[in-house]
Amino acid sequence: MLGKGWFPSDVGGLDRYYRELLEHLPEAEGVVVGPGPDAPARVASVSHTDAPLPRRLAAFAEAASRRHRAVDVVDAHFALYAFWPVLLGPLRHVPLVVHFQGPWADESVSAGDGSRWKLAARRRLERAVYRRAETVITLTSAFRRVAVERYGVSPWRIVVERPGVDVERFDLGDRALARAAFDLADDAFVAVCVRRLVPRMGLEVLLDAWEQEDDRPRCLLIAGHGPLEEGLAARIAASDVLRGSVRLLGRVREDELLALYRAADVNVVPTLSFEGFGLVVLEAAACGAPSIVTDAGGLPEAVRGAPGAQVVPAGEPVALR
Repeated sequence: MLGKGWFPSDVGGLDRYYRELLEHLPEAEGVVVGPGPDAPARVASVSHTDAPLPRRLAAFAEAASRRHRAVDVVDAHFALYAFWPVLLGPLRHVPLVVHFQGPWADESVSAGDGSRWKLAARRRLERAVYRRAETVITLTSAFRRVAVERYGVSPWRIVVERPGVDVERFDLGDRALARAAFDLADDAFVAVCVRRLVPRMGLEVLLDAWEQEDDRPRCLLIAGHGPLEEGLAARIAASDVLRGSVRLLGRVREDELLALYRAADVNVVPTLSFEGFGLVVLEAAACGAPSIVTDAGGLPEAVRGAPGAQVVPAGEPVALR
């Protein structure tokens, strides 16, 4: 199994999905870019996410190639790291399954990388990996369409596998205890948002919506980290409304995440674009918190049939009110 990073050292839906899938396949071996201090011995944690890209690629390819004689199927989760082993290395003749969780090239643009030649190169790299695969797995029909229309993958080779949630870990728990953990009043309206702090997650839009005056005692808890953290903190500090009702929690531990969902009246997913599924929707629902999501990517599919869920247009603060 060729991953990207090892959760929780690398925080993201892709990394969590990879780890949990690998842990349910005890016969599988894995390769990720480190750090991965708690990774099992069957997972090679190579290089470091802060290392120069050529060094990461070379270390990843070497670790993957060493395993080629004992491999029956390659299961790849991130095209950039899988490219060298599955197209140029000794794994190029091994059957390949790819998990398509988002258009990496376009996500890079939305994160601020405006280089046209990098965009073109990334798309070609992704397309080559996806077309090499015998099976491409997506989490929603929305991303199935992206794989077909943007990358030319044959629809007959795509399988939509909607993810689940570990209900032994994510459950209702004790709401009062969870609120006490965050010093929240019993009668306060509590909204939570668990996201990477990057532009496409729509956090500025969420703050626009929250900044509207409201007489209710309320609190918005935003968990996550990323390049927008400093700017969001400055905006919150500069606004009387936000300063008194919004908290940036940074990266939270697993037990804190559970308490966060249990304490919430609603989970908000204000994504602007490229949302493959949104595992946070399932996690929050298992802990008793319904979600308000935008119509970006696969989010409408994620909440379909969920009690209390709402789908609103992406990028519209009024819709999130």
